[in-house]
Formats: sequence, structure tokens, C-alpha cells
Amino acid sequence: MDEIGAFKEVYPGDKTTHFRNFKKDSGVEFHDMIFFDNEWRNCRDVARMGVVCVHTPDGMTTDKWEEGLRAFAEAKAAAIARGEGGGSGGSGTQTGKRKKKPTKKKKKKVARRG
Repeated sequence: MDEIGAFKEVYPGDKTTHFRNFKKDSGVEFHDMIFFDNEWRNCRDVARMGVVCVHTPDGMTTDKWEEGLRAFAEAKAAAIARGEGGGSGGSGTQTGKRKKKPTKKKKKKVARRG
């Protein structure tokens, strides 16, 4: 792993906090990152930030590495086609077999003064 990147971290807990810190410390934008993880929920959460994510339920393999590189290239090409200059515009990509569940919008409670 030392040959492929300057930043490698194992971080317990919430991955979105980890990625915010990682972005701040590295200067790398979310749309320029690839995340590999064996937990689907982590991939789902981080993909929402604009990171290309690869679900690796059986651990890291050459096939998963190549899947991540393909997904990253496709996300970059799609962003360029949309005129975003290579950024993903905050719309990450998830790869893997599990389908995303539709998300429900939360209603905001507003206190009214009378």
C-alpha cells in the first residue's frame, strides 16, 4: 500500500468524520478520492459526500482494486461530460451487489410563536 498513496488511515467510528478530517489534512477533494470498505453502510455514507466507494465484503482483492479504478474513471468522465471539470459535484459512486434503499426526506419541525 505504501506505493499507491501518501495518505492511508484506519479510523474507528464514523467514516464521514474521518473523511472530513482526511480532506482537511490532505487537501484532496472528495471527488478525487476512492474508498474501499467491507461495510456497506460506510460505503453508503461516504458516497453521499462525493467519494467513489467500493464495497469489499470479502476484503481487498485485485478485482476490487480494478473495479474501484474503473468506477473512479467513469465518475470523472461523467463529471467532465456534465461540464464539471472532473469533479463529481458531490455525487459519489458506490459499487457492489447491494442496491441502495430509497432515502426518506425528514420533515423539519418549526416552532411557531403566537
